[in-house]
Amino acid sequence: MGTTDCCVNLKLLIDPENNRVLFAEAGKEFMDFVFHILALPLGTITQLINEKDMVGSIGSLYSSIENLNDTYMKSGLKGNLSEPKAPGYGSQNLLSLPAVTSSTSTTKKYYRCSCTSWNACREYVTESHGTRCPKCNNSMTSSEWSTEGGYVKDVVTYMVLDDLTVKPMSTISCISLLTRFNIKDLGVLEEREINVSVNEAVKLLKASLLSKRVLTDAFLGNKGEVKSNFSGKFSIICYSPTITFSGRMGSNVGGVKLKLLIDRENNRLLFAEAGKEFVDFMFYILALPVGTITQLINGKDMVGSIGNLYSSIENLNDTYMKSGLKGKLLEPKAPGYGSQNLLSLPPVTASTSTTTEKFYRCSYTCCGSRYDYVAEIPGTSCPQCRNSMIIAVRIVQAQTTPPVEEGSGYVKDVVTYMVLDDLTVKPMSPISCITLLTEFNIKDLGVLEEREINVSVAEAVKLLKASLQSKRVLTDAFLGNVGEVKVN
Repeated sequence: MGTTDCCVNLKLLIDPENNRVLFAEAGKEFMDFVFHILALPLGTITQLINEKDMVGSIGSLYSSIENLNDTYMKSGLKGNLSEPKAPGYGSQNLLSLPAVTSSTSTTKKYYRCSCTSWNACREYVTESHGTRCPKCNNSMTSSEWSTEGGYVKDVVTYMVLDDLTVKPMSTISCISLLTRFNIKDLGVLEEREINVSVNEAVKLLKASLLSKRVLTDAFLGNKGEVKSNFSGKFSIICYSPTITFSGRMGSNVGGVKLKLLIDRENNRLLFAEAGKEFVDFMFYILALPVGTITQLINGKDMVGSIGNLYSSIENLNDTYMKSGLKGKLLEPKAPGYGSQNLLSLPPVTASTSTTTEKFYRCSYTCCGSRYDYVAEIPGTSCPQCRNSMIIAVRIVQAQTTPPVEEGSGYVKDVVTYMVLDDLTVKPMSPISCITLLTEFNIKDLGVLEEREINVSVAEAVKLLKASLQSKRVLTDAFLGNVGEVKVN
């Protein structure tokens, strides 16, 4: 992980006496990055901040996929879990984790159909060069540009509190905040302007999952060296099909069967014997965007300060957000790989549409560049003729999902897997079982209890919650009490 010459400016108000950041004054670029955290899949975050530093037991789950022999995985799907792609909404960088390639330009390249003889082809654009046109099946290779990127609108200045609560900057809010922090002598406060580069961005990402003092820990504290397991630009991709969460909680009929081995004496779960369905669900956790997880387990119970960030977007007036993007952060779509269910968190409905998002081009028929630019917001002025861009075009999602072998999910059928309490997953082996019992110092096999359970949606969400908070995930989810499961 290295630094680059391009950074994002941020102004901090610091209380040196208590070594804390009271709040930051931020512009569009920084806000776009912070909000984009909710769109990142857990696997992407784990890859960025190093699995050993990841919250709960997510790092163990990530390592299990890396270490699992390809024989057990469906063809082409291992990389989609260990190196998942994050969606991009109109920006090529959003502080481009892991490598900043920021520029002053706010344009993004799309492609339209190379066929010029059929006007209907011009109704579609795609992010992926060479995607087939839905109308004529020719390659979409002609360049087109989006005029503005990111999530929030420009010009506005935002106040970002230490716990990632975000609101538009207001003098009255500043005074109220100083009062709340019991700041009586304004002379002790220090204003500091910093440049946020990739390293600081990853520190911020890490602190957002671990701390309620995110800005302080990222910019004043020392959370250890930031390491990344890879380098290169952050890839942008649209998945097809996608699954959309319906927001209904309930139980799957029958649930997924799971066999547990329990140490009654120490009230702990040693490991679970699991089939394909359960392991598919566990691995699928890494593909879930942070916003989806926050929505499922209730923002107040979310690790670090992610819940505050989620609530800030909910409470932020639509005036400040780009049209249609608020919902994509609060209810992001997760990729589906051949499965309609994967323990359905909660019940899902597959989207088969490949043209769900709309962009707009110039309405002036004499404009020579009317097919060269698209805008995310209807009514944006055309860069060429200044007329309104109101003619709808639809984005075509690239067919980038690898072909899935017969059946659904990630792992192959027939094999039985061992899932340890910390979510380490490996193929079941009698020798591994004996070794594990030795590690746990089990001398009397009579204290062990075998129990078979059905994992329904409620238990699945408890498991998801525990995976972010604990190193004893199965114990907390199935033997302990990790709190009532709520969905927003």
